[in-house]
Amino acid sequence: MRQRREVCVLFKVAIVCGLILVSSSASAQINVPLEAGKARKFGIGGDLSAVNFSMGPMVKYWVTDNIGTQLTYSAIGGLTGYSLKGIYEFAREINLAGEGFNPYLGIGYTSVSKKDNYGGSSLTYKGSGPSFSGGLEGSLKQLHPNLYYTAELAYSPFDLEGKYKTQVPVWDYWGNVSYEQHEETVKEDLSSFGVGISVIYYF
Repeated sequence: MRQRREVCVLFKVAIVCGLILVSSSASAQINVPLEAGKARKFGIGGDLSAVNFSMGPMVKYWVTDNIGTQLTYSAIGGLTGYSLKGIYEFAREINLAGEGFNPYLGIGYTSVSKKDNYGGSSLTYKGSGPSFSGGLEGSLKQLHPNLYYTAELAYSPFDLEGKYKTQVPVWDYWGNVSYEQHEETVKEDLSSFGVGISVIYYF
C-alpha cells in the first residue's frame, strides 16, 4: 500500500517538474530576476515546511549563475535535522502575473528525527535518505534588491524508525521469573511529499 502511495506521489512530483521544464522552455525571455542582485553569491534565510511542519535557518551558495548548494537545518516544529542539496536553476524565466520566476531542480540528502510517545514512553524516531525537489525562485526587490524567496515541492522516499525496548518475563522450570530485554522497531508515519517556502537575503 505504501509503495503504491509513493509511486503516486513520485508521479505527481514528476508531473510538476515536467511542467516547470515545459514552462521554462516555452518562455522566450532570458533570466531577469537575477538582474536585481548580480552579485548574488552567498545567502542566508529561513525555511518553512508546511506538510511535515518544521522551520529553521538555511544558507545557500551559488558556485556559478545556475549551479548552487543549499544547507537547511530544521530546528523548530515536528521534525529536527538537516538537509543538504545541490541545485540547478534554469537560465530562462517563467512569467506569472507580470512577475519573473526562475525554475530550478534539486537533489540531495536529508536526515531528520522526531520525538513522540509510544507505549507510555518517549521514543525518538530517525530517518535519512535522498530527497528531490523542484520549485521557483522570485525576487522581493520591492522590499530589498537582494531579497528573494522560493516555493518548492519536495519528495523524500524514506521512513522514520525508532527502537523501543521492553522487558519480557520468562519463567524457568521451577517457576522462577526473570526478565529479558527485547528491542522492537517501530515506524512513524511521515509524508514523503512536502511543500516548502523560504526567504533568502544575498550578500
